[in-house]
Amino acid sequence: MSAGRRSNAGRPCSRLSSRRARIESRRYELVDFTEPALRRLFERTKWEVVRFFTVGDTVSSDPDSPSRDERAFCLLRSHYGQQHLELLEGWHPVEQTGWRWTQQRFAATAASRPGMRHSRIVMRVFAPPLLIEKLGGITLNAKVDGVDVRPLIIREPGIHLFERRVPVPSEATSAVFWSG
Repeated sequence: MSAGRRSNAGRPCSRLSSRRARIESRRYELVDFTEPALRRLFERTKWEVVRFFTVGDTVSSDPDSPSRDERAFCLLRSHYGQQHLELLEGWHPVEQTGWRWTQQRFAATAASRPGMRHSRIVMRVFAPPLLIEKLGGITLNAKVDGVDVRPLIIREPGIHLFERRVPVPSEATSAVFWSG
């Protein structure tokens, strides 16, 4: 964390120190973040800050000086891939890649921020080559807030986009999907 050494206190900014930053596989060490920059990073990467506190020199911190170092400790809750989504029936556990397999029928609800309304549903769908080869294609049907929407017909393996307008935009939207 950087508080007193720069004139941008209170504004989002950050720096990676080539001397202190290291990358090992998927582990990153980030240095010299203002608190607003760190919080913005969490928000943009779908992490909710449950608890946040700093220790060390919180007035004039300098990450390059061991005597003036400040550390931030954060307890975070992940919202990776879900944003404001509640998974209901038919979902398997998330895989390391962020993808989830589903049963033939699956459902979810989404809640907007206060004052906002959902106007569309967007979902990436993966069709495995073996499934397309075996069935010749997949039809993904859906009801959004109880109203049938146009199905997605998949004839090729790969990633496909299911994107449909919400019939009546609202703060809470529910969708039920099934293949047939």
